[in-house]
Amino acid sequence: KIDGHRTRNGYRVAVSSDVTELKRQKAELARLSHLLEATLSAAERGICIWGPDGRLTMWNGQVAGLLDLPAGLLTAGRSFAEFEAFLKARGEAALASTAAVAEPGKVHRAQVRYEQYEHVRPDGHVLDVIHTSLPDGGRMISYGDITAFRRVERDLRERDERFRHLSSAAREG
Repeated sequence: KIDGHRTRNGYRVAVSSDVTELKRQKAELARLSHLLEATLSAAERGICIWGPDGRLTMWNGQVAGLLDLPAGLLTAGRSFAEFEAFLKARGEAALASTAAVAEPGKVHRAQVRYEQYEHVRPDGHVLDVIHTSLPDGGRMISYGDITAFRRVERDLRERDERFRHLSSAAREG
């Protein structure tokens, strides 16, 4: 790259810079950004990443579907407090519970915390919720629908109970 200008005396001053490395770094950054977006989009879980300032920086489309969120709630820069207030207002504060996760911007590398729990939505869906505080002071929350797994688990318990009951009745009869 060559930049230049004329001086007041009519001379021309030119500065040349080798931007090969800069272009390579930009291409690599674009590649990694595309890869990250593709990974987030392909993930089965809904994922939200909040920066150290408590503002939404990244998310995937699965979050809105799993949490039944209105269009526009997930936007870059949305504060975690607004997200939390929305969930509290509709009676699902547990989806944003941060009891074991440090407040945004107040975590140090040695204090990274993790919290995992299940939440039953009003429509009966069961979500696996994972909160992780990030080393930079932000946080990541991921949501996975485990309704089918819990249903199969319940059906197996019921079958086991019926089997025990029938087995006991056969011994007595």
